[in-house]
Amino acid sequence: MKIVFFLQTVNKVNNVQSVFLDLAAYMADYTSHEVYYANNFFDADFKKHHPTTLKYVECAELRNDKFADAIFFTPVNYLCSLLSVISQFKKAKIAVLSYDAKSFEWLANTMYSVDSDEPNKLFEMVSKKNACAYFDYSCIRQDTVNKEEEIFIPTSLEYMLPDQYPNPALLSKKEINIGYYGKVSEFIPSFNNLLRNLGALQTGKNINFHVIGSMDKWFESTYFKNASTEVFRVIYVGEFNDITLTKEYVSKNVDILFATGRNAIEATLFGVPVVIPVIEPKGFHGDKYVRIFNASGYIYKWDRAKLSQLNNTVDTLEDIISDTYKRGRKRPLAKKGFEFVKKNASIENASLQLEKLLKQTQLTVQDCLANTSMKARINDYNKYHKRDADLDFNQYMVLRSKTPKKVDNIVSKEKDTSEYLKVQESYAKKISSLQKQEKIKVAFLVLFDTTFPTQPVFEKMMTNELFDPYVVVIPYVASSMKYQRDLYNKTLQEMERRYPGRVIGAYDVENRVYYDLGNQYSIVFFNNPYSWLVHPNHHIKYFTTKNCLTLFANYGFAAIKFWDEVMQTDTYNLAWKVCIENESNQEYMKTVHPIKGINSIVTGYFKMDSLADEKEILRSRKSILICPHHTITGWAKLDISNFLRYFDLFLKLPKLYPDIDFVFRPHPLLITKLTANKIWTQKQVDDYLKAIENTPNMTYDTTGYYLDKFVNSDAMIHDCASFMAEYLYTKKPCCYMMKTKKQTMEGLLPIGIKCINHHYHALTEEEIISFIDNVVIAGKDPLKEEREKFVETELRINYPKATEYLIDYIIKVLKK
Repeated sequence: MKIVFFLQTVNKVNNVQSVFLDLAAYMADYTSHEVYYANNFFDADFKKHHPTTLKYVECAELRNDKFADAIFFTPVNYLCSLLSVISQFKKAKIAVLSYDAKSFEWLANTMYSVDSDEPNKLFEMVSKKNACAYFDYSCIRQDTVNKEEEIFIPTSLEYMLPDQYPNPALLSKKEINIGYYGKVSEFIPSFNNLLRNLGALQTGKNINFHVIGSMDKWFESTYFKNASTEVFRVIYVGEFNDITLTKEYVSKNVDILFATGRNAIEATLFGVPVVIPVIEPKGFHGDKYVRIFNASGYIYKWDRAKLSQLNNTVDTLEDIISDTYKRGRKRPLAKKGFEFVKKNASIENASLQLEKLLKQTQLTVQDCLANTSMKARINDYNKYHKRDADLDFNQYMVLRSKTPKKVDNIVSKEKDTSEYLKVQESYAKKISSLQKQEKIKVAFLVLFDTTFPTQPVFEKMMTNELFDPYVVVIPYVASSMKYQRDLYNKTLQEMERRYPGRVIGAYDVENRVYYDLGNQYSIVFFNNPYSWLVHPNHHIKYFTTKNCLTLFANYGFAAIKFWDEVMQTDTYNLAWKVCIENESNQEYMKTVHPIKGINSIVTGYFKMDSLADEKEILRSRKSILICPHHTITGWAKLDISNFLRYFDLFLKLPKLYPDIDFVFRPHPLLITKLTANKIWTQKQVDDYLKAIENTPNMTYDTTGYYLDKFVNSDAMIHDCASFMAEYLYTKKPCCYMMKTKKQTMEGLLPIGIKCINHHYHALTEEEIISFIDNVVIAGKDPLKEEREKFVETELRINYPKATEYLIDYIIKVLKK
């Protein structure tokens, strides 16, 4: 089976959500299934089970057709989130996990259903299709008749049980050694109750109480120190980073261990009897304890009210102490607890239960969308998603809960673009104001030193007295603070190296302050379309409230339909001007863009202006560029890489053609994705790059700038998006590697189709070799005349002065 575990969390997983990640990793590594874990990417989640064969994917990647035959597993309340990315797979099967009795009420809430009976309808839909499992008995609805017949995927250990079980003897009959394992702060009221119960026993023995777990320093320095007496000693150990160390400490110092929840399960591995106490938020009196093997319904944590509802055998503290110290039953009680966990709370058992659920579920995407409320909510989200492609379903629901009228207005067709159009109308007044300025101060907002498409504009403006341009480095906020800090510092240093005195930092790393750029700049260039990557102070929405003109230019040449999604972003609709490469793309933009391209300007393609400055070096040998794309896992509208089909061929070509020089220049993300997606090991990557290094007539190019490589080559073999237009600027022949011709053509814009029609096509290794033999070596190039005509008339717009064209346009607007 192809199984996808689906979450859409805003932070790394914890508590019940951890079960999903742990179970996914186990099934990937110890079963024959193909297993994926889909969530927003968090480094901690990725590293938790590293190394593993589990494949991590972003939620949006599930739109790819390769997941059409998968079975999806998700918590009940995430069902709408899942449907928002797989609604096109009508026959795909779904199974759900209920980890609370109110799960179906939560799901109904995400649908904003006004039908009070909606939770019941949803429950009936899922139950009829045998699609639901439960976390424990407390998660089952009260109207369920035969709870024992349901499938349970309970809390369990995140790893396999050990082969050898520790079985330490009693430490001493002269003193009592007990302990607590878990989060200490929630245990305080229970600890006070335990103290009273121990005092009432009057054992006549010294008692050592070992506290193992994390806690606040205030509790450590005051509370437990004050609790110790001559006969009652509290030893606060703290939290061990390694379970092996915890096990070692417990086996040498503890005879009975109190714990709750997952900690109670884990404690059975330490070779001691495990007892579950009552946990209350406030002080209480009671003498009821449950040995872990007497816990029922897969529940291992309770307060007094919940305990009274469970069918658990209860013991007093005297029973617990006497069994171990008077009757000498430490070892059999510990072993009984371990055997109980092995049967009821092992990851192996959870995996078997999930397999049973996945085999029996008949719930499909089509079944879910037959629910009127659910279908309506998905449709609303899809409408809003066209406007803001950055927003996932959970973010959309949060936004709607805060501003329901605003969101609903945007969702309704006639008001979809009202905010955008209002901003566009505001620019006329801003232009009038800016026309009075003698000097125009310009900001170029830069996230990455490698992604600066308006760099030629910045450099040209530095030579024009009318403009006062600056590179403003802004932080990337969509990852960890460490990554944000390191990337920001790297970009800032590189920009300062290139343009000393012309670079401004918009972030105080030490104090984590995101600077407000205010009204300092009259023109602001954006080099990234996605709002979620930046702080609100640096988002285009912020600058629409300022007296400035905003512009955006694509990093790559727009040739594929992935551009459709980019055109839905705020940046594309709020910018004063969006720079477009040619008339074909402008016409297409009018059909897809929410505001129909009214803010577009055909400037030409800035990046290629520099091509005219490159000089061809006199060569005696032919040179071919090999440029595979990075989408080896496939994206919904960008599934073009053929590297995994032809990586062996790429190493064979230099041997087949020793008189030709080959330059291997993959997309910068390709090598990283091979290991990040568990497709190759690091050793495989290293071996492959080493093989290239050891090939005399092949080089591995990782430089950021590549137009010099274009000029000093004779042909290109590739499957990239931007290169299908960019390399044609040289008028040289190129070969495009296709998965299928139909798939390739369906993913292209009109200009992309024209570009690809002036390429030679390769669906097989033989066709790649034929291109080299006939076109590159023999010079038989039947596409040459039409290709050169196409490049001159439809690609090289304003070439090589696209940058000057835009600057002249700005000057005309501001200096009428």
